[in-house]
Amino acid sequence: MDLQGYSAWISVDGATLKEYNVEVSNGKSATCWIASEAGKRFTVNWRDSNRSSMISGLVKLDGIPCGGHTVSPALPGMPLMPVTVQKSTVPTSIMTEKPFLFSPLELTDDDSFLDQHVAVNNLGEISIEIWKVSMVAAASPLHAITFPEDQKVHERSKKALAHCVKLGEDIFAPQQQRVRVQQTDVAPLVTFTFKYRSFEMLKANGIVPTAAGNKRSAATQSAAEDVKPEIIEIEDDAEEIKALEARLNNLKSRRSNSKGNPSKRVKREPANQSSFVPGEVIDLT
Repeated sequence: MDLQGYSAWISVDGATLKEYNVEVSNGKSATCWIASEAGKRFTVNWRDSNRSSMISGLVKLDGIPCGGHTVSPALPGMPLMPVTVQKSTVPTSIMTEKPFLFSPLELTDDDSFLDQHVAVNNLGEISIEIWKVSMVAAASPLHAITFPEDQKVHERSKKALAHCVKLGEDIFAPQQQRVRVQQTDVAPLVTFTFKYRSFEMLKANGIVPTAAGNKRSAATQSAAEDVKPEIIEIEDDAEEIKALEARLNNLKSRRSNSKGNPSKRVKREPANQSSFVPGEVIDLT
Protein backbone atom coordinates (compact mmCIF):
# COMPACT_ATOMS: atom_id res chain seq x y z
CA MET A 1 0.00 0.00 0.00
CA ASP A 2 1.14 3.58 -0.72
CA LEU A 3 0.29 6.87 0.96
CA GLN A 4 1.90 10.31 0.60
CA GLY A 5 5.32 9.01 -0.38
CA TYR A 6 5.31 6.19 2.17
CA SER A 7 4.61 2.53 1.46
CA ALA A 8 4.20 -0.62 3.53
CA TRP A 9 3.80 -4.33 2.92
CA ILE A 10 3.99 -7.71 4.68
CA SER A 11 6.26 -10.47 3.40
CA VAL A 12 6.63 -14.19 4.11
CA ASP A 13 9.68 -16.15 2.98
CA GLY A 14 10.86 -13.08 1.06
CA ALA A 15 7.65 -12.78 -0.98
CA THR A 16 5.16 -9.93 -0.60
CA LEU A 17 1.71 -11.09 0.49
CA LYS A 18 -1.11 -10.23 -1.89
CA GLU A 19 -3.31 -7.39 -0.65
CA TYR A 20 -7.11 -7.58 -1.01
CA ASN A 21 -9.74 -4.82 -0.83
CA VAL A 22 -7.38 -1.90 -0.28
CA GLU A 23 -9.22 1.10 1.18
CA VAL A 24 -7.84 4.61 1.72
CA SER A 25 -9.43 7.07 4.15
CA ASN A 26 -8.68 10.83 4.20
CA GLY A 27 -5.38 10.19 2.47
CA LYS A 28 -3.83 9.28 5.82
CA SER A 29 -5.05 5.76 6.51
CA ALA A 30 -4.91 2.66 4.31
CA THR A 31 -6.38 -0.75 5.14
CA CYS A 32 -6.29 -4.09 3.36
CA TRP A 33 -6.67 -7.84 3.95
CA ILE A 34 -3.90 -10.43 3.69
CA ALA A 35 -3.86 -14.23 3.97
CA SER A 36 -2.00 -15.65 6.96
CA GLU A 37 -0.65 -19.17 7.37
CA ALA A 38 -0.15 -20.69 10.80
CA GLY A 39 3.47 -21.44 11.64
CA LYS A 40 4.91 -18.94 9.14
CA ARG A 41 7.29 -16.15 10.11
CA PHE A 42 6.56 -12.76 8.60
CA THR A 43 8.27 -9.42 8.12
CA VAL A 44 6.81 -5.93 8.34
CA ASN A 45 8.27 -3.66 5.64
CA TRP A 46 7.92 0.06 5.07
CA ARG A 47 9.63 2.64 2.88
CA ASP A 48 10.22 6.38 3.13
CA SER A 49 10.52 7.96 -0.32
CA ASN A 50 10.25 11.54 0.96
CA ARG A 51 13.29 11.82 3.27
CA SER A 52 12.14 15.33 4.24
CA SER A 53 12.26 14.90 8.03
CA MET A 54 13.15 12.41 10.74
CA ILE A 55 10.41 9.83 11.01
CA SER A 56 9.79 6.64 12.94
CA GLY A 57 7.70 3.65 11.96
CA LEU A 58 5.89 2.16 14.95
CA VAL A 59 4.75 -1.45 14.51
CA LYS A 60 1.79 -2.89 16.41
CA LEU A 61 0.81 -6.56 16.33
CA ASP A 62 -2.67 -7.42 17.61
CA GLY A 63 -2.62 -4.03 19.30
CA ILE A 64 0.69 -4.65 21.11
CA PRO A 65 3.40 -2.01 20.44
CA CYS A 66 6.55 -3.74 19.16
CA GLY A 67 8.90 -0.81 18.74
CA GLY A 68 10.05 0.60 15.45
CA HIS A 69 12.85 2.08 13.39
CA THR A 70 13.89 5.66 12.79
CA VAL A 71 14.87 7.09 9.40
CA SER A 72 16.87 10.32 9.17
CA PRO A 73 16.18 12.95 6.50
CA ALA A 74 18.30 13.11 3.38
CA LEU A 75 21.48 15.16 3.70
CA PRO A 76 21.42 18.55 1.91
CA GLY A 77 22.92 18.38 -1.56
CA MET A 78 22.83 14.58 -1.64
CA PRO A 79 20.68 12.57 -4.09
CA LEU A 80 17.30 11.61 -2.67
CA MET A 81 17.38 7.87 -2.02
CA PRO A 82 14.35 6.03 -0.59
CA VAL A 83 15.04 4.03 2.56
CA THR A 84 13.38 0.67 3.20
CA VAL A 85 13.00 -0.68 6.73
CA GLN A 86 12.30 -4.29 7.69
CA LYS A 87 11.15 -5.47 11.09
CA SER A 88 10.61 -9.17 11.77
CA THR A 89 11.69 -9.55 15.40
CA VAL A 90 11.55 -7.97 18.83
CA PRO A 91 14.50 -7.88 21.25
CA THR A 92 14.35 -10.11 24.32
CA SER A 93 17.85 -9.31 25.62
CA ILE A 94 20.99 -7.51 24.48
CA MET A 95 22.01 -10.67 22.62
CA THR A 96 18.72 -12.32 21.59
CA GLU A 97 15.47 -11.61 19.82
CA LYS A 98 12.31 -13.47 18.82
CA PRO A 99 10.69 -13.55 15.35
CA PHE A 100 7.10 -12.66 14.50
CA LEU A 101 4.98 -15.73 13.89
CA PHE A 102 1.44 -16.41 12.69
CA SER A 103 -0.07 -18.90 15.13
CA PRO A 104 -3.43 -20.71 15.56
CA LEU A 105 -5.81 -18.88 17.86
CA GLU A 106 -7.31 -20.96 20.63
CA LEU A 107 -10.95 -20.61 21.65
CA THR A 108 -12.18 -21.14 25.20
CA ASP A 109 -15.43 -21.14 27.15
CA ASP A 110 -13.69 -19.77 30.24
CA ASP A 111 -15.59 -16.59 31.11
CA SER A 112 -12.47 -15.07 32.62
CA PHE A 113 -11.28 -14.45 29.05
CA LEU A 114 -14.25 -12.16 28.42
CA ASP A 115 -12.30 -9.41 30.19
CA GLN A 116 -8.88 -10.27 28.82
CA HIS A 117 -6.31 -7.49 28.80
CA VAL A 118 -5.75 -7.67 25.04
CA ALA A 119 -8.62 -5.97 23.25
CA VAL A 120 -10.34 -8.40 20.92
CA ASN A 121 -10.90 -5.60 18.43
CA ASN A 122 -7.16 -5.37 17.81
CA LEU A 123 -6.64 -9.08 17.19
CA GLY A 124 -5.96 -10.02 13.60
CA GLU A 125 -4.34 -6.69 12.74
CA ILE A 126 -0.81 -5.59 11.89
CA SER A 127 -0.39 -1.82 11.83
CA ILE A 128 2.44 0.55 10.98
CA GLU A 129 2.19 4.17 12.11
CA ILE A 130 4.58 6.64 10.48
CA TRP A 131 5.35 9.45 12.93
CA LYS A 132 7.37 12.62 12.60
CA VAL A 133 9.89 12.56 15.46
CA SER A 134 12.90 14.29 16.94
CA MET A 135 15.84 12.60 18.63
CA VAL A 136 16.09 12.92 22.39
CA ALA A 137 19.09 10.73 23.20
CA ALA A 138 21.68 8.75 21.27
CA ALA A 139 20.94 5.61 23.23
CA SER A 140 18.06 4.21 25.25
CA PRO A 141 17.67 1.26 27.59
CA LEU A 142 16.61 -2.02 26.02
CA HIS A 143 12.88 -2.49 26.27
CA ALA A 144 12.00 -6.17 25.96
CA ILE A 145 8.68 -6.93 24.27
CA THR A 146 6.47 -9.65 25.72
CA PHE A 147 3.42 -11.34 24.27
CA PRO A 148 0.71 -13.26 26.13
CA GLU A 149 1.90 -16.83 26.56
CA ASP A 150 -1.62 -18.23 26.54
CA GLN A 151 -3.44 -16.23 23.88
CA LYS A 152 -7.07 -17.32 23.81
CA VAL A 153 -10.36 -15.78 22.76
CA HIS A 154 -13.73 -16.54 24.29
CA GLU A 155 -15.88 -18.58 21.94
CA ARG A 156 -18.72 -16.05 22.25
CA SER A 157 -16.53 -13.38 20.71
CA LYS A 158 -18.14 -11.94 17.59
CA LYS A 159 -14.80 -11.58 15.87
CA ALA A 160 -14.22 -14.72 13.82
CA LEU A 161 -10.51 -15.42 13.85
CA ALA A 162 -8.30 -18.41 13.14
CA HIS A 163 -4.86 -16.91 13.76
CA CYS A 164 -3.03 -14.53 16.06
CA VAL A 165 0.56 -13.31 16.32
CA LYS A 166 3.00 -14.98 18.67
CA LEU A 167 6.75 -14.87 19.07
CA GLY A 168 9.01 -17.71 17.96
CA GLU A 169 12.01 -19.15 19.77
CA ASP A 170 14.94 -16.96 20.81
CA ILE A 171 17.62 -16.48 18.18
CA PHE A 172 21.09 -15.04 18.66
CA ALA A 173 21.24 -11.46 17.42
CA PRO A 174 23.34 -8.78 19.16
CA GLN A 175 21.30 -5.59 19.39
CA GLN A 176 22.32 -2.59 17.32
CA GLN A 177 22.68 0.96 18.57
CA ARG A 178 19.38 2.38 19.71
CA VAL A 179 18.09 5.94 19.83
CA ARG A 180 15.40 7.58 21.87
CA VAL A 181 12.91 9.76 20.01
CA GLN A 182 9.76 11.66 20.76
CA GLN A 183 6.76 12.26 18.54
CA THR A 184 6.37 15.87 17.42
CA ASP A 185 2.76 15.66 16.19
CA VAL A 186 -0.48 14.62 17.87
CA ALA A 187 -1.25 12.07 15.15
CA PRO A 188 0.79 9.92 12.78
CA LEU A 189 1.49 11.14 9.26
CA VAL A 190 0.02 7.94 7.81
CA THR A 191 -1.18 4.60 9.15
CA PHE A 192 -1.16 1.26 7.33
CA THR A 193 -3.35 -1.56 8.68
CA PHE A 194 -3.17 -5.15 7.47
CA LYS A 195 -6.06 -7.36 8.57
CA TYR A 196 -4.86 -10.94 8.44
CA ARG A 197 -7.07 -14.02 8.22
CA SER A 198 -6.64 -17.56 6.94
CA PHE A 199 -7.08 -17.87 3.18
CA GLU A 200 -10.12 -20.11 3.72
CA MET A 201 -11.78 -17.45 5.87
CA LEU A 202 -11.04 -14.70 3.35
CA LYS A 203 -12.54 -16.86 0.64
CA ALA A 204 -15.62 -17.71 2.71
CA ASN A 205 -16.25 -14.02 3.42
CA GLY A 206 -15.93 -13.06 -0.25
CA ILE A 207 -12.76 -11.03 0.27
CA VAL A 208 -10.71 -13.21 -2.06
CA PRO A 209 -12.05 -12.91 -5.64
CA THR A 210 -14.57 -15.58 -6.59
CA ALA A 211 -13.66 -18.63 -8.60
CA ALA A 212 -15.51 -17.28 -11.64
CA GLY A 213 -12.23 -16.39 -13.24
CA ASN A 214 -10.95 -19.88 -12.52
CA LYS A 215 -14.07 -21.36 -14.06
CA ARG A 216 -13.57 -19.27 -17.18
CA SER A 217 -9.98 -20.36 -17.33
CA ALA A 218 -11.02 -23.98 -16.92
CA ALA A 219 -13.64 -23.60 -19.66
CA THR A 220 -11.06 -22.04 -21.95
CA GLN A 221 -8.63 -24.84 -21.20
CA SER A 222 -11.35 -27.43 -21.82
CA ALA A 223 -12.20 -25.80 -25.15
CA ALA A 224 -8.56 -25.85 -26.11
CA GLU A 225 -8.36 -29.52 -25.17
CA ASP A 226 -11.49 -30.20 -27.26
CA VAL A 227 -9.84 -28.64 -30.32
CA LYS A 228 -6.80 -30.85 -30.08
CA PRO A 229 -8.55 -34.18 -30.88
CA GLU A 230 -10.16 -32.51 -33.93
CA ILE A 231 -6.73 -31.65 -35.26
CA ILE A 232 -5.59 -35.21 -34.69
CA GLU A 233 -8.70 -36.49 -36.44
CA ILE A 234 -7.97 -34.34 -39.49
CA GLU A 235 -4.46 -35.71 -39.61
CA ASP A 236 -5.84 -39.26 -39.40
CA ASP A 237 -8.30 -38.53 -42.25
CA ALA A 238 -5.44 -37.22 -44.35
CA GLU A 239 -3.57 -40.48 -43.87
CA GLU A 240 -6.68 -42.44 -44.81
CA ILE A 241 -7.16 -40.31 -47.93
CA LYS A 242 -3.58 -40.99 -48.94
CA ALA A 243 -4.16 -44.71 -48.49
CA LEU A 244 -7.37 -44.59 -50.55
CA GLU A 245 -5.65 -42.60 -53.29
CA ALA A 246 -2.85 -45.14 -53.41
CA ARG A 247 -5.39 -47.95 -53.66
CA LEU A 248 -7.28 -46.07 -56.40
CA ASN A 249 -4.07 -45.54 -58.36
CA ASN A 250 -3.35 -49.25 -58.02
CA LEU A 251 -6.80 -50.12 -59.36
CA LYS A 252 -6.40 -47.65 -62.22
CA SER A 253 -3.06 -49.23 -63.06
CA ARG A 254 -4.57 -52.72 -63.07
CA ARG A 255 -7.43 -51.52 -65.29
CA SER A 256 -4.99 -49.90 -67.70
CA ASN A 257 -3.02 -53.12 -67.93
CA SER A 258 -6.23 -55.05 -68.59
CA LYS A 259 -7.16 -52.74 -71.52
CA GLY A 260 -3.75 -53.27 -73.03
CA ASN A 261 -4.31 -57.07 -73.15
CA PRO A 262 -7.96 -57.64 -74.37
CA SER A 263 -7.40 -61.33 -75.24
CA LYS A 264 -7.59 -62.15 -71.62
CA ARG A 265 -11.07 -60.69 -71.33
CA VAL A 266 -13.96 -63.14 -71.78
CA LYS A 267 -17.52 -61.87 -72.10
CA ARG A 268 -20.15 -64.30 -70.98
CA GLU A 269 -23.70 -63.95 -72.39
CA PRO A 270 -26.79 -65.38 -70.70
CA ALA A 271 -27.91 -68.65 -72.29
CA ASN A 272 -31.58 -67.59 -72.68
CA GLN A 273 -30.80 -64.20 -74.19
CA SER A 274 -32.40 -63.95 -77.68
CA SER A 275 -30.90 -62.19 -80.66
CA PHE A 276 -32.39 -61.28 -84.02
CA VAL A 277 -31.06 -61.59 -87.51
CA PRO A 278 -30.71 -58.47 -89.62
CA GLY A 279 -33.86 -57.95 -91.71
CA GLU A 280 -36.10 -59.74 -89.21
CA VAL A 281 -39.24 -57.86 -88.30
CA ILE A 282 -40.59 -57.95 -84.78
CA ASP A 283 -44.24 -57.01 -84.32
CA LEU A 284 -44.61 -54.80 -81.25
CA THR A 285 -48.42 -54.17 -81.69
